[in-house]
Amino acid sequence: MMTLVESFTHRQIEDFNRDGFLIVEEGLVSERALELLRRRYEGLFDGRYETGIKPDEVNWVPGRDPEDRTRQICNGWRADSVIAAQVLNARTGRLGAQLGGYRGTRILQD
Repeated sequence: MMTLVESFTHRQIEDFNRDGFLIVEEGLVSERALELLRRRYEGLFDGRYETGIKPDEVNWVPGRDPEDRTRQICNGWRADSVIAAQVLNARTGRLGAQLGGYRGTRILQD
């Protein structure tokens, strides 16, 4: 069973500050949540918006764009309650704040 990351190590924070990104191979999102999120994002790229609200940007559309192109969605949380639950999760915000050295954070864009 995977243990979820509850805080970052001093080394991880140093790496983030030096590199501007941090690779977390396990524990950022549970395996169950990760599989569910994958399916929900696939639905967004297929044009299925559970909430009825389209993401702000969908930069890859099947049949329109080549398969080898980067796929990007901006503010997918607006279109799907499962994605919103992850993006707006207090733990996610707490971890982001820890990396940035802030008391709190808000998501501008997912």
